[in-house]
Amino acid sequence: MTTQAVVTDKNNTVVVESKQQVVVLSGPIGPQKVIGGIADLSDIDISNLQNGGILIYNTTTQKWTAGNLLNQQVIESGQY
Repeated sequence: MTTQAVVTDKNNTVVVESKQQVVVLSGPIGPQKVIGGIADLSDIDISNLQNGGILIYNTTTQKWTAGNLLNQQVIESGQY
């Protein structure tokens, strides 16, 4: 049984072996940047992080900001 290249481009090659198709990748694989934690993300600001804080989206900065004060939320809890 021989191996024959069927399609080749700059990132991958498709080969056929024993009537099965195998994709062989030859370019960069996986994430380009490894994230170590939430603070490493570019759209999260944890400069005001406090115990019990949550992330709140700020449309002005277009970032998630750590905070403890919920002053623009509407919470529907039903009728009691």
